[in-house]
Amino acid sequence: MTNLLFFHENLLDEHFSQTDLGILYKAIPFEQLSATIPSPRGLVTGQGRKSWFDVRGGIGLMILKHVMGVSDR
Repeated sequence: MTNLLFFHENLLDEHFSQTDLGILYKAIPFEQLSATIPSPRGLVTGQGRKSWFDVRGGIGLMILKHVMGVSDR
């Protein structure tokens, strides 16, 4: 049986873009913001633990944590 969610990928994208989080996502210029922030040192030097997120993902995570009302504590 084919998974209908994956069969209709555009429906998921269309639904997400109509949610409050989707509207916020479209309004934030992630590419321009991430271009102004240097990459983590480990990404540049290859030393240390590899980051879970690139700069763009880190910005998104910070915004999502604020919107959802969660913190690192």
